Amino acid sequence: MEGVNKNKIFISQEDWKSLLVKQKEEIKQKAISDGIFMKAPNGVESKLNEGQWLATRTKEFKDWFGNWESNPKESSKVVDENGEPRVMYHATTKDFDVPKIGPRGEYGKGFYVTGENLFLQDLLFQKKLFQQKNLQNTMKIQT
Repeated sequence: MEGVNKNKIFISQEDWKSLLVKQKEEIKQKAISDGIFMKAPNGVESKLNEGQWLATRTKEFKDWFGNWESNPKESSKVVDENGEPRVMYHATTKDFDVPKIGPRGEYGKGFYVTGENLFLQDLLFQKKLFQQKNLQNTMKIQT
């Protein structure tokens, strides 16, 4: 049976998606009533689109990325200037669900991502994949 292991109980992909849709709708309604819908934690307009804004506020995302809203010191360091998870991109010609650390690259072993979508627009033969990374020990390389 293909499914998702949620709390060691297997549920179908369809049921899992339904649960996420319900959770996102609850997040949206609460944010609207609180006057914070599509706002970053610092009160300015979010740079995320609505789908990203909602997804980054789900329990599942925070379990993986870290609770960037209430405990930013213990969450991923890949956040934008507003303190929200930053959208990162990885150019590849292959489909993947789980990133693999490659054995080689211009700067050595690693999984290379960029926050610049403009870079990927020049690589027409490569796929653009939306990624939000849970990175805590990062190395910034400027060229």
